[in-house]
Amino acid sequence: MSPWEIILIVLLSVIIVLLVLGVIVYDRFKELMRKQRVGFVLQDEFAGEAPIVFLGDSLTDFYPTGEFYSPYNVANRGIACDTTADVQARLDEVIALRPSHVFLQIGINDLIREGKKLTAEILCERVFKIVDALVAEGIEVTLLSLYPVRRKKYFIVSPAVLNHADNGRVNAANELLAKKAAAAGMEFCNVHAELTDGTGELKKEFTLEGLHLTLPAYRQITRYLLPYVKRAEQTRRDNLCQISEADN
Repeated sequence: MSPWEIILIVLLSVIIVLLVLGVIVYDRFKELMRKQRVGFVLQDEFAGEAPIVFLGDSLTDFYPTGEFYSPYNVANRGIACDTTADVQARLDEVIALRPSHVFLQIGINDLIREGKKLTAEILCERVFKIVDALVAEGIEVTLLSLYPVRRKKYFIVSPAVLNHADNGRVNAANELLAKKAAAAGMEFCNVHAELTDGTGELKKEFTLEGLHLTLPAYRQITRYLLPYVKRAEQTRRDNLCQISEADN
């Protein structure tokens, strides 16, 4: 066997091992996320009455909403790796919280996993299926734009993490989401614009590897969203007061 054949066999073996490990790690991670979903049931007991809910994937899950919105009754219901289908599947659990308001940010994992076969139109339909289900329960919804990503070369892991998700596809989805939100008369927060650099990419200091966000990014998001959260909290309190007065 020649040295080149040995090298090739070793490389193929390493690739196979890495792929197997990747599958194992992913399955383990999904199991942890399933347990997190179960854990939400325990947290619901302490969520307060008619909470404001942040709902989404890892970009919501890793958002320290408890600290950034500490004066307000906010519950974080983000789960890492979630797609629109995953959120749809656990929507009954969110509705069971009887939230007064939901801030929804979801969709990037759909783009990452399904690649270019997923159109902006289909993604928009999936997001609004969630929106419609919440609105049907009398819950106010504020829809957040998808956040930008960063595919610069010096983020070595970015292509692997982002797969087919790029800012062109993110922007196309955001444009449709904004139009549909306007047609429905609902709030759409273009947080995307708060996070981009001069080239339309996610700012370097705002990301860990091109997708997930740093604390400075979440601080910027909070500064943008705070007026919306304050208004939602005031509405929540006013409604609770009206209910209390009606009961008396």
